[in-house]
Amino acid sequence: MMDINNIPDHPVVDNLRSTGYPNGREPVVMKCPKCGDECDFYFTDIDNEIVGCENCIGMYDAVDFVENEDI
Repeated sequence: MMDINNIPDHPVVDNLRSTGYPNGREPVVMKCPKCGDECDFYFTDIDNEIVGCENCIGMYDAVDFVENEDI
């Protein structure tokens, strides 16, 4: 007969208890190489170079941008 006090915890429970995370590893936080903010997306130019993230890149309507441009 198995003693209830000797049943090992599930590995997820052990990881949560020792590290605070279910898989035992801290989640990776992505940071923008341009502004340094935490982000979910990188935006690249035509040469696939990172130009920024959703925090440091502005979005403009092309028609409004051209109309307001000083020529």
